[in-house]
Amino acid sequence: MKKLMLLLLLAVAMTGCYTGYEEAGNQDELDQARQQAIRDSIAQVNDFEMRKSRSFAFEYYKQLNYEQAKRYFIRELELDVNHQYSQDYSRLADCYVRLGQADSARVTYEYGLSLDPENVYLHFALGLLLNNSNEEEALQHYLFVTEHAPDDPEYHDAWLKMKEIYIGQANYELALGVLERLIEMHPDDKSYQLEKESILQQYFDPEDVIASLEESHARFPDDLSISRRLAEAYFQSTYYSKTLTICAEILGQEQSAEMLQLEASAHESLEQYQSAITSLKAASNLAPDDVETVCHIADLYRMKGDFEIARNYVYRANNISPNYPHATFILGQIYENSADACTGAGGILFDDKLVYKLAREKFATITSDPRFGKRARSKVDYLEAYIPQTSDIFMNQGKERPTKECYLWIYE
Repeated sequence: MKKLMLLLLLAVAMTGCYTGYEEAGNQDELDQARQQAIRDSIAQVNDFEMRKSRSFAFEYYKQLNYEQAKRYFIRELELDVNHQYSQDYSRLADCYVRLGQADSARVTYEYGLSLDPENVYLHFALGLLLNNSNEEEALQHYLFVTEHAPDDPEYHDAWLKMKEIYIGQANYELALGVLERLIEMHPDDKSYQLEKESILQQYFDPEDVIASLEESHARFPDDLSISRRLAEAYFQSTYYSKTLTICAEILGQEQSAEMLQLEASAHESLEQYQSAITSLKAASNLAPDDVETVCHIADLYRMKGDFEIARNYVYRANNISPNYPHATFILGQIYENSADACTGAGGILFDDKLVYKLAREKFATITSDPRFGKRARSKVDYLEAYIPQTSDIFMNQGKERPTKECYLWIYE
């Protein structure tokens, strides 16, 4: 090295690089001129060796021989006194990363940035290196990258890493901002829209979810999965008319029991019982073994006051699944509601009490059911006051069935 410096100084003297010192106005200017002259002379002497080392470094890098590439990058950058190849610090740091020398990689990236603070790649690479150890510092590098090269596909992961950090920090507003930018950059990629909706559903107002789904539906009108999510969101927010509109769009392209059931629920919520029944019958045709759909039909007929038809659908449900608790509960309600409807101005008669008794007996059979037991027990307690008492039975000895015309369907 001493020999090299001697040669450099001789070269400086021979090439006249000190010319002009006499003209320097003061000692500081003289020192600066001398230093620049030395750097220029060193660069001139080293240029060939530096370029050769750089060529070898890149060749080994392409061959994935990172140990040798590292050696030549170090040699090149030591000779590059004017820092004309400061971007190569990123390659040297990459070699350290590949060799598992993370600390050396960080020092190299940081030194490279000290020489070239606007180098987007160095910011990106350092962010990735720090991602698991210092998220906050990594985030600052990602922010630099996304500000200075927002649309460069080489740095796309900076956006993704920012999103992950914001979600990890529970900073969902900023996470949504990143997702909005990703959606703008990749309008045909539905995954970002789905992730946005997922965050909205978990942490934001339902109206925000609906607004996002409406945007997705407008962008992808033929995507039935988006349409289904929008229909469900409308229903959950009690926008039943809008639910029916989207259901009609979907069913115009594809018949499904699930969507017909949602359509029926929207009709039911609007007290459009016959329309709801029509939708459910179509759903039952598509899924004939779905006992819950049959029970739903029975319940809607009950609410309409068509007790005999309702009872027949209960029987159909029990044919699919014998002694099905939901069907039994609905049958109890059918008898109870029938007695309510048949009770006249004269008050509850013995015939009415017999039907209330039928209802109570049905509820009593499912008081232990995990789904309907609580409601059934409540019904049993409530109807205790409406069933025949000892005096009623004494006064109507031998009468076990009601004779009122409005109850004749029960025994047909």
